[in-house]
Amino acid sequence: MANQVEKIKILQVVSCLDKGGTEAYIMNNFRQIEREKFQLDFLVFTNNVDAYKDEIESLGGRIFIGTEPKVKNIFSFVRSIILCINKNGPYNVVHSHVNHSNGWVLLATKIAKVRTRISHSHGSPNLQKENFSRRIYRYIERTLIKMFSTNKIACSNLAGSYLYGEEYFHKHGKTLRNGIDVEKYMRVDKKKVLELKKSLGINDEHFVIGNVTRFDAKKNQEFIVDVFNEVQNKNQNSILILGGVDGGQLKYIKEKVEKLGLSDKVRFIGVRDDIEICLNIMDAYIFPSLFEGLGIVALEAQAANLPVYASEYVPNECDLGLGLVNFLELNKGAQYWADLILKNSHKRTLDEDTTMKTFKQNGYSIERSVHSLIDVYMGVEK
Repeated sequence: MANQVEKIKILQVVSCLDKGGTEAYIMNNFRQIEREKFQLDFLVFTNNVDAYKDEIESLGGRIFIGTEPKVKNIFSFVRSIILCINKNGPYNVVHSHVNHSNGWVLLATKIAKVRTRISHSHGSPNLQKENFSRRIYRYIERTLIKMFSTNKIACSNLAGSYLYGEEYFHKHGKTLRNGIDVEKYMRVDKKKVLELKKSLGINDEHFVIGNVTRFDAKKNQEFIVDVFNEVQNKNQNSILILGGVDGGQLKYIKEKVEKLGLSDKVRFIGVRDDIEICLNIMDAYIFPSLFEGLGIVALEAQAANLPVYASEYVPNECDLGLGLVNFLELNKGAQYWADLILKNSHKRTLDEDTTMKTFKQNGYSIERSVHSLIDVYMGVEK
């Protein structure tokens, strides 16, 4: 009987397992990676794991709940990671996706003698101004990342500059593309599209604008509602779709919609597993974020042949050159955005071969993404 090849064991460290961009990136790669060669486990810091728990376990992964990283318990946090690795490892790789807290994670994994320690930046600046003591704490965390990570990667140049510093990232870091399954968004089940439209009271006469992301201040849904209000003033057949997990702003956005008298025109669709179907019922995707590490949904929208209207704070890397992404300045105001969206309301039709070729050339196909990630895990320098 032939000896079974020992798997390369990888511990993914992430704050939660919710329907967010970071989790989508991890899961997109997990679904495609060779599970005969790689074992992926997950260490999270909240009990919010239901969105992917069943799928992860069906794919052979394990989920461990650790201590939440807070200043007052940071050494307990480090200790909990060491204990998790010692109990469930040994691991060949630890891949940390918790931005500044990567420093503490990688300190722990260094102590636990993990060979490959990856710091991955998916992030963008916080809206809140940091006081002096917080800035000192951030400096310590960045120093730990530089000292104890073997690989410093990011989803975009902006995300890399944010976490590591622009000059340092240019010298020592690497951008790793967030690949998606292009065909999933390009070739959807038309029957499911029609069913979703019917359930939402949408017909072919409607002009549908949408945004599906976390209800968070930096995602700027307040501005989305303002833009839609201007669109609605000029096109009474307009519909706005808003979906995603509640990051603290959902109640406020619902109240704003009601205050503007738009309740019958706005569809709150909650957390969805069928984002590819949602995108295919829209005529325009509005993306006025105040900060973005990359904006993976902009890639998904382009795969769905959907025009994107993005703020200047969305990284340019998300524009694949298909003529679908429009970058607009937020200070131009809601009416300016609305006028441009309505002016360009006709949908472009791109052939599938062009779309697929463009994603591959830019490194955003899931095949390229998985290949690049495996190179990092295996220590292959490109």
